[in-house]
Amino acid sequence: MKFFSWSFLIFTLLLGNNLFFVEYAGATDFPTYEEGLGATKFNAKGTEITANGVIYKVVKFVLSFLAALAVVIIIINGFIYITSGGDEARVGVARTWLVYAIVGLIIVLLAWVVVRTISTLTGMS
Repeated sequence: MKFFSWSFLIFTLLLGNNLFFVEYAGATDFPTYEEGLGATKFNAKGTEITANGVIYKVVKFVLSFLAALAVVIIIINGFIYITSGGDEARVGVARTWLVYAIVGLIIVLLAWVVVRTISTLTGMS
């Protein structure tokens, strides 16, 4: 079980990094602070790159990673809860971690709603 969870986490990190950075491959330079958040640059493919877009992608990647981590924690502790065999200590630990993971997932989803709302209102997306 540990091998599966670690391999899944590593695969998610590698896939997430590839999906995140593929848009910025070949970029000559990013907008600087002096140029402002609305400044526009282009990568080798001619895709527009703005500082707003970079910030949005970073926040999106971090929230996606945290949501995936919460789901993995829920799965692992659900398995521990099911296989506890009536041992009150293991049931208590699994139940506590399940509650923590569910609360964390709710916080991440609410953060995603806030980010999407702000990005829509400011034209970041």
